[in-house]
Amino acid sequence: KGTSVDQKIEYEKLDNVVIADHCSGQPVMRFSVQLQLFLPQGADRATRHAAVDVLDSFRQLAPDRVTHLQPHLENRLVPIDSVDVPAIYRAEAERLNPQEEDFAPHVTSGPATPPQWQAYAALASAEAGPEAISVLDAALPPSFVRAGPDRYLAQVLDWCARLKPMHGLAGFAPIYEIGMEANYMQETWPFLARFPGLNYPIPYPMAAEGQGRRKISGTSWLTILGEDVLAALGGRALLAERLADGWALAADEAPRPGLPPGMMVHDYDGGVLIRAGEHPQMGDINMGNIPETYRAVSDALRPIRFEDYQQNPMD
Repeated sequence: KGTSVDQKIEYEKLDNVVIADHCSGQPVMRFSVQLQLFLPQGADRATRHAAVDVLDSFRQLAPDRVTHLQPHLENRLVPIDSVDVPAIYRAEAERLNPQEEDFAPHVTSGPATPPQWQAYAALASAEAGPEAISVLDAALPPSFVRAGPDRYLAQVLDWCARLKPMHGLAGFAPIYEIGMEANYMQETWPFLARFPGLNYPIPYPMAAEGQGRRKISGTSWLTILGEDVLAALGGRALLAERLADGWALAADEAPRPGLPPGMMVHDYDGGVLIRAGEHPQMGDINMGNIPETYRAVSDALRPIRFEDYQQNPMD
């Protein structure tokens, strides 16, 4: 059976680990707690302005650390202390033609490489089609969550209520400079293979286009289900039953009524959030540690998980 990790040791290590490129020796990857929200209608102006609100809320979590912004992918990073943050975002959202132009605001803790604090939105234009999947990512140091997991949870619930995602997840994840996620698989893969609590859902938006309202990208410490995917599973009552059955399977126990130990389900305006334990966990395949709460959520939500990845390099 899996066992709980030593939270203090794990978080101290993760905050300070930096992985170097195997050829150049330059730092390219570190570890974070990362939230990914998958959104419909990236061209909708209300969605774009809601993303602005969320990025500004993220910035306010650590105004001394989140020091730069990038209003659009063609722009260079700009020091935040030189601009009005929400105003520059809103102006950019209004300037762009949502029928033809993507919106990709980005805040970060530059000039650190790679930055520990970063959040960005990748909101598709109408030209991408009605089934395109847009994304908002927000990554921060593990120690921030360790110091106040309930505070972090409340923030995620607020962001979900603002953005109304189809679904999403949050947990430990590797983080890179923006746009470099797929460039360092030789550095990343050994960690993904060993630590089952690490998220890496990079290919999901492209591979699952057209299925986002029915199929989730995966499960993690926090798993967010919008109304459509929750309905596809059978609704909130059936969710509780499936979580109980998943726990019985993971813990090798007889099924029992009610939510499994350490697992919580939180409602927000637009869906529910499942919390698999007090803190995120990494697990460790080498130690036989696959956290039971994670396994229970994975088993419970398997019918609505997207897994139809084609075997080609882009996937």
